[in-house]
This record gives sequence, C-alpha cells and structure tokens, in this order.
Amino acid sequence: MGIVVAVILQMIFANSPFINRIFETAPMNLDQWLICFGVALPAIGVALSVNRFDPPN
Repeated sequence: MGIVVAVILQMIFANSPFINRIFETAPMNLDQWLICFGVALPAIGVALSVNRFDPPN
C-alpha cells in the first residue's frame, strides 16, 4: 500500500507546474513512466522476497 501511495504522490509532484518551473523540468511522457516502472518492478520483487524469507524484527 505504501508503494502505491508513493507512486501516486511522485506522479503528482513530477507533473506539478510549480515544481517544473522551480527546477526547469518537464513532465514525463507515458514512455518515460513505463521505463521507470520497468526498472523499479524487479527491485520491488526482490524487496518483497527478502521481507518474506527474512522479515524485519
């Protein structure tokens, strides 16, 4: 649940006109978002498997 909330907040933050003006950036297009998700998904899978087999105390 926390990951979903973080992704939603990141999307709002990255596409905010106010933030884009401050950092002189542009919102990402769909292709760029898909690349980010493609890179992040394996890391999420590794983190979930580590927590399953070696849960934090």
